[in-house]
Amino acid sequence: MTQREQKLAFLAGAVLLAIVGWKGLDAWILKPVREQKNEIERLASDVDKLEYEERELLAARANLKYAQDLSLPDDPLLAQRIYQEWLTELANAFDFRNLEVKPGPRSSKNKIYTSVKVSLGASATHEQLSRFLYVFENAAVLHRISSLHLDCKEHRGNPLIEIALDAEALSMPGSLDRDSIFPRFKLPAPLTENETTLKLAEAGVPAGFPQTAPFLIKIGKELIEVKAAGTAEWKLERGVKGTAVSAHSSDDQLQLLRWREDSSRISEKEIARIVANNFFVKPAEPVDYNPQLDPIGNKVATRGQTLSFRVTSSGFPPETP
Repeated sequence: MTQREQKLAFLAGAVLLAIVGWKGLDAWILKPVREQKNEIERLASDVDKLEYEERELLAARANLKYAQDLSLPDDPLLAQRIYQEWLTELANAFDFRNLEVKPGPRSSKNKIYTSVKVSLGASATHEQLSRFLYVFENAAVLHRISSLHLDCKEHRGNPLIEIALDAEALSMPGSLDRDSIFPRFKLPAPLTENETTLKLAEAGVPAGFPQTAPFLIKIGKELIEVKAAGTAEWKLERGVKGTAVSAHSSDDQLQLLRWREDSSRISEKEIARIVANNFFVKPAEPVDYNPQLDPIGNKVATRGQTLSFRVTSSGFPPETP
């Protein structure tokens, strides 16, 4: 064997030895390291998945708790009774006429919830209906309007709309057991039409009412906004949301009207725009106006004397000042 062949054989043997040695090193040291690394990555992935599932579970529990706070009491008969009473009071607050509110069917689903329905029939103006629907939509109650039929036979002026409405609310296990949808108490003293301060009883703020303002309350047909809330008295803005200011006796009930936290309420300006655009009324025919100043005739001015006269105009739109 020549020297060159010996070097080639030595090189081939070295390469073979390196390959065999690397495989041994890989099997003895590197493979267990890789397996441990893969196991760590798998466990980390499992931890991330469990943390995500835990967050999902916490969110679901929070949503369930919020739904229970909004739902009617667990007893379906009690739930339907107080919901019917609340719906009747709300319709009366906006002066619905020929009001008739009846209980409807109830249906349960796997002990998860019970649906209670109430049917309402009445007559109301467009403004009364719009404001009623605004409060209904934003009230902190787990409910909805499942059907609504409106009929208006007159299309001029401010006609009455015939309303046929089905409202549906949910009663859920775990919800607060109570005899009214929102907390209420008797007025500690009469409240006149001009008063803007309500003095509380010695016990202070009643249970279930907010400690901070603003919030809405209802006394009889009147909705009132509490602008400042102390432990001894509340500062009031009377007759809000389109309701009329009226006097109340000490026998009247004061009830909280709680808003949903997740509702995107529109402004009073937007409500006014909706009320003004009555789609049941035909728009007036366009009128071509020709605004002009009326003739004043011939006037004579005399030195040293006051000249006065009135300038009138005509042809302006009626709403122009």
